[in-house]
Amino acid sequence: SLRIKKKNGRYWVSFCYDDAIDEGQLFSQTEHLTELQQHSEEKLQQMVEGVDRGIARPVQTTKSCYDFTSEQKKSLQREETKRKRLQKALRRGKKGSQRREKKKRRIARAYEKQANIRQDFNHKTSKQLVEESGVIIFEDLRTKNMTKRPKAKKDEETGKFIANGAKRKSGLNRAILSVGWYQLELFTQYKAYRANKLCFKISPYQSSQECADCSHTHPDNRKNQELFQCQSCGHQDNADRN
Repeated sequence: SLRIKKKNGRYWVSFCYDDAIDEGQLFSQTEHLTELQQHSEEKLQQMVEGVDRGIARPVQTTKSCYDFTSEQKKSLQREETKRKRLQKALRRGKKGSQRREKKKRRIARAYEKQANIRQDFNHKTSKQLVEESGVIIFEDLRTKNMTKRPKAKKDEETGKFIANGAKRKSGLNRAILSVGWYQLELFTQYKAYRANKLCFKISPYQSSQECADCSHTHPDNRKNQELFQCQSCGHQDNADRN
């Protein structure tokens, strides 16, 4: 099938084709888990790879850290700066004018370029994850809940609104959404399925506080955003990798 569409003032052509993969030969998740139960713990340790998604390190596994290239980071920042400048100019423009419509298209293209960079990163990263691992495990992150706006706060005595950290939270929300955590998860899931490998999610509860060596779990193990140091066995590592 072939499809032609117009987007942001430009024409796009997309096509679909048959790659000859017989999905009847692919395992379901239940069949995968049944097979994994027959393996020893040592073999499972070699097959399984946990994936930690963050902001400072977008994707961290036991073996590798996956991050945007310096060129991609510059491009993302450049398009963000351009978009903000154009949006200020758009507010001053006359409604219905040709120049205002042109600015709208340029803003849409800036968004599109940022989305393309994120998509490129997530496609390449998900491909590497599937190629290097037999079983891939993600934390079951609730991105929608994590990026909610904080509720307004009022002083009980005066009735006036007080600071609620909304500005800091909006910056954190932008950082979370700019990485594309959910998109990476979706890409990895469908690629793992078609490669006859397993991808599933587990609860993130206390995963940042648990020691990878001795399993001791305590809030004091996580010293800061970057450093993990176990209070029981002394194990020290990058917090995301741990």
